[in-house]
Amino acid sequence: MSLCLYYVGGPNDLVMHWETDDAQVPLSYLWCTCCLVNQKLNGVFLRRIVQGVLQFVIVKLVLTVAALILELVGGYKDGSWSFTHGYLYVTIFYNISIGVALYALVVFYLAAEPYLRPQRPLLKFVMVKSVIFVTYWQSLLLSLLFFTGAVQPLPGRSEVETSGMLQNFLICFECLPGAFLSLRGFPPRARAMPEEKGMRQTLRNLQHALSVHDVVQDTEHAFDRKYGQFVMMTSPRDGHASQFSSAVSAPSSSRTAKSAPMGLSDVHVDVLLYSGAGSPPGEEALI
Repeated sequence: MSLCLYYVGGPNDLVMHWETDDAQVPLSYLWCTCCLVNQKLNGVFLRRIVQGVLQFVIVKLVLTVAALILELVGGYKDGSWSFTHGYLYVTIFYNISIGVALYALVVFYLAAEPYLRPQRPLLKFVMVKSVIFVTYWQSLLLSLLFFTGAVQPLPGRSEVETSGMLQNFLICFECLPGAFLSLRGFPPRARAMPEEKGMRQTLRNLQHALSVHDVVQDTEHAFDRKYGQFVMMTSPRDGHASQFSSAVSAPSSSRTAKSAPMGLSDVHVDVLLYSGAGSPPGEEALI
């Protein structure tokens, strides 16, 4: 989602496109958007989309802790679809959260597709999400097949062990077409080469990949009620912000956006988007 926002010039530019064009979400029974007939595309809509995506982060953390506790007390039993074990209930809530997040992403893509069309990010979108969700659903299907007896475990191995082995075996084969699709979706020529090379750049890239600061910050801002009709987003890369005409300061440590050209090494600043009538209120109105 951050990459798509970068492609359209940032969240504020996207909201301005929506409001200028009086855009609407395409109605479709296939994508379950038929209920969004009179949905107004503005900053509040984008905020709800962000909340729908980021709730998965919170739910996954809570369910992981719950599964760990259940495992310690002997009530989890991985791979068991019995009503007496926690695995079934964790799986149900996990899939509900996944469904909400995927629906929010699909609605976002449909709403922003006219402005994303020149970049053709659909393959990138599908590749990233398939790595996370399709492999998970594959493991669930294998677990269910072994639990129901449709597939028998290997001699001397439990159902859970055999299911895990088969899952890993399938992933090894799936990695080959996935690698070719990734090469097409993320071609090397599309990446700007950093000026700094060597071990320092490698360590910096590793630190950026392992950092959860942006996720924590976006989650906090997306669900904080004091932002009201504002939408705070963390842009994809480190640097400066690009032309946020309606951006204002955040109540605490956030920075105001500065006008600057958009670039690959630009944009990593917290931005508040206002989607109401009149001028945005000052900081005192957010507290």
